[in-house]
Parts: sequence; structure tokens; C-alpha cells
Amino acid sequence: MSSLRFDQSFWEKHIPSYESATLETKLHLIMSLVIFLSVSIQQLVLFMFTTNISAVKRRAGKFMGFTPSAPNDSDQFYPATLFGIWHDQWPSSRVHLHDMIKPCAREIVLEESDCLVTDPSLKVKTKDLTVSGVRNLLKPEKLLDQYRHMIAAKDC
Repeated sequence: MSSLRFDQSFWEKHIPSYESATLETKLHLIMSLVIFLSVSIQQLVLFMFTTNISAVKRRAGKFMGFTPSAPNDSDQFYPATLFGIWHDQWPSSRVHLHDMIKPCAREIVLEESDCLVTDPSLKVKTKDLTVSGVRNLLKPEKLLDQYRHMIAAKDC
């Protein structure tokens, strides 16, 4: 893997120490540089998630990681947090966000429905076929319980 062209020593020579600066100050410094250099957010994000530079890739990987022990849901999976912000703060983009997730949602629905269809406990055996048995098998609460059990057990 390659490394960044401008390392710690470069920045130490060119800007004063920002170690004690607040996060907000550091973020303003970063965004000011992005704007000054005429780098779009798209270019920056694509670089962050496609580069082979280990220091950048490590941070992108941390962003994409799931942390079940995080103190709250929004800190468990940052992409979900970002999606929620986009969804809530840019209503005109919602249709595009929904279009973006439709293929994934479709895939999940198909996997889960295939799981239900092939579940051994929901199979009808002709030797045991009775009206009462079919009615019992097709009760909405039975189907819902079986679905919940499969999802909770992650059998699908």
C-alpha cells in the first residue's frame, strides 16, 4: 500500500500545532482546505473509500465497521447514521435514497420469503393433510411467529 504524500512532518512545518484545538476547529480547518483546493465532497469521499493508502483505508474501514458495544444505535454503524441524516435533512433527495436501497431491500425480502417457503415446519405433508391442519398452518399468528423466530435465529 502507498502512503499519503503529505505526512505528519509536512503539516508540522506548515501549520501551527492543532493538537489542543477543538474537533469543530479541526473540522473547519479540513473543510476550509477542501474548499480552498476546489475538491468536491464527491471527489473526497470517493478517494477515501477507493484508495489503497493504508492510513486512509484504515479510517474508512473503521467508519464502515459495526460496533455492537457502542453506547447508542447511532454509534454502532456510522453509514446508517449518515443515511438517516441525508433522509431527514434533505427531503428532496429521499426518492433517490429510496431508489438506492430498493435493490438491497428486494434481495432481503426474497431471501426471507424463500426461507419461509422452504421452512420444514411450514411444509404440508399429504399424509397429514386435513382442513384443520391447513387452517392451523396458515394462521397469521403462526406464520408471524415462525418468521420472527427465523429472523431472531438468523436462520435466513
